Amino acid sequence: MEFRQHHLESLTDPQCVKLLGTFVYHVSTGYNLTDCTTLSAQTLRNYVTAAHRVLKIWLHRDIPIANTTAMGKNCGYDPFIAQQLKDRSAFTIPRPKKLPLTREMYVALARHLAKKGPSLSVFLDSEFAVYDWLRLGAFTGFRPTEFAQGRVPKGAMFLAIPDSSDVPLEQRNQPLAFMFDDWTFYTNDLELVPLKNLVALHQRRLVKWVQIRWRFDKSAHNFVFHRFELTGDSILNPVDAAVNIVHRAHLLNVTVHEPIGVWKLPTGRNKRFLRDSAVKTVMHRACVLAYPDPTHYYRQNIKSFVPHCIRVTAAVLLKIGGAGNDEIAQKLRWHLMSVPTYMRDGFEAVGQLQGRTLEGFGSAER
Repeated sequence: MEFRQHHLESLTDPQCVKLLGTFVYHVSTGYNLTDCTTLSAQTLRNYVTAAHRVLKIWLHRDIPIANTTAMGKNCGYDPFIAQQLKDRSAFTIPRPKKLPLTREMYVALARHLAKKGPSLSVFLDSEFAVYDWLRLGAFTGFRPTEFAQGRVPKGAMFLAIPDSSDVPLEQRNQPLAFMFDDWTFYTNDLELVPLKNLVALHQRRLVKWVQIRWRFDKSAHNFVFHRFELTGDSILNPVDAAVNIVHRAHLLNVTVHEPIGVWKLPTGRNKRFLRDSAVKTVMHRACVLAYPDPTHYYRQNIKSFVPHCIRVTAAVLLKIGGAGNDEIAQKLRWHLMSVPTYMRDGFEAVGQLQGRTLEGFGSAER
């Protein structure tokens, strides 16, 4: 609805609340930015907050919408608005909970790749590329956008940092995902390993650490560094996975201004930047390989394995290793209140993982 300024200024506070409530109703029925009829209660609250601020600007006064007698998440709203939000919360079907990857899934994927043989085409393929990111992610808790591309704008090759005045000039238009400069390797004595010697020194087990820099993070802590140590595990070895990722990027002629999450088709000529859809595909393949029985719990819940499960896996492993919520939040770059969300399900999923990886996880980062 369109109102002239003088019509708005003549509205009383109760009428404004009624207007906001009507706005929430229409937004919830599909009149919103995404034409979606299943918006969550939190999304509706965000619409209310935005509309309330617009009214405040237009009317040059604040509109009281608080319900001083209510309790819970909707206590800040008049009953007319709060009831709609409450109904949306009460009758919303919850999304499937994200499950951590299991040791069996990692092992099954490793065996699957080994059966293909040690050829260069296998190493450069998307399955092997995802496998390396998944096993490194068990330590780092990567977000999907930190190594893979989601919906890329038309004409672009990868997601990039906006060319905005809010971004430092030297960072504008750089990839959101990791680049070569974000990763540094060290020996046991913390001597820098030149990238040109990385593979040769790693084969001699002289590369002890990989240090990763997070340039832009969803948290308030940009440009943080974390180091991850070589382990004796043949699969969950962060340094081995990191060396593979960098080596693959070098083989595919990735430039210093491009993401290092890449792969190539056996018959293709050009590199391809890893997509989150490929990550999900490989996760599902690992689940089927590890649990061939379609009635198995994980097969029944295979849709719960999505790229964000890497963070769940890292969180659960840290918890099993004895880390408290504050330590998990610090290592995985979360807000402290977000940690319980990732502890909801799946501890039995990593039961077999625990005995063989705790030693490596316990000393993985310093």
